[in-house]
Amino acid sequence: MSTFNRPHFLKMQLECILKQTYKNFEIVISDNDIGQSAKKVVECFKDKRIRYFANVENLGMIKSFNKSIERSVGDFIVMITDDDPIYEDSLQILVDLRNKFPNYGVYAGCGDWIIGNESAAYTQKLSIGSHSKISNFIEPNAVEIINSRDFLYEYIAGKLSKAFYYGVAQW
Repeated sequence: MSTFNRPHFLKMQLECILKQTYKNFEIVISDNDIGQSAKKVVECFKDKRIRYFANVENLGMIKSFNKSIERSVGDFIVMITDDDPIYEDSLQILVDLRNKFPNYGVYAGCGDWIIGNESAAYTQKLSIGSHSKISNFIEPNAVEIINSRDFLYEYIAGKLSKAFYYGVAQW
């Protein structure tokens, strides 16, 4: 998980993740804040599954994610940030998808957005409180299987929302 100077979001996110119905996971936190604002939040949880790493500089989200991947010990990865709410059964759903469709490399789903203010909602062209969708044609709470070539095409063409969490979920 990449985070930067949003301890209130991080706390809420960790609370959500720790409520997962699927329990065999680790949380790798890559803190981009040189002031280590996430460290105190992480220390409050006292959960061995949470591993905290302070970056020596702000790496940005992509490089921070890459650092998290390097530091992970699992076989599968779920990319998530501190402001991506996750439902209690999200990891179990990803594991079930992996078991049902073992030849796929990416499993994607939609999630709720945390929109901090109306200006941010306007910038994202969303109404406050709306649910994001992976694309305009997928219904909420639906599972869509997309092969890797189509996934890349849809993403590059801008048809996929930037608001999905995805995983080659490895535990």
